[in-house]
Amino acid sequence: MAESNQKITVLVTGASGLTGEIAFKKLKERSDKFVVRGLVRSEASKQRLGGGDEIFLGDVMDKKSLETAMQGIDALIILTSDVPKVVPGSYPGADGKRAEDVFGESFDFNGPMPEFYYEEGQFPEHIDWIGQKNQIDTAKSYHCTHK
Repeated sequence: MAESNQKITVLVTGASGLTGEIAFKKLKERSDKFVVRGLVRSEASKQRLGGGDEIFLGDVMDKKSLETAMQGIDALIILTSDVPKVVPGSYPGADGKRAEDVFGESFDFNGPMPEFYYEEGQFPEHIDWIGQKNQIDTAKSYHCTHK
């Protein structure tokens, strides 16, 4: 853990998601107290967050891909989550979109409901259980202490 006068190095996983992006940006605003890193799955997500060296590419299902981002962190904020997609043809204009992108202000909850699916390897069991265990185990192996 960082000394009381040192900045705390925090890794936000899922930094390109709805909550993850908010946490990542809020911590960056507190650069007097935190050194923030983000973990995302794609180069496009990395670029959307600014593309800096503090943003790492990785996949929570691949422990090896987490190692570089986790080296030297003091705290880990896990904001990864499975994200279902809309079944093509089940809702007008929503084919292939993520569920979170469909349910906006204009969504009619009294009308037809879209059907959803998960991409291979992206089921809740994978991301929310095995993926989170991988994150915790990897952070512990690098002596991340959450205090």
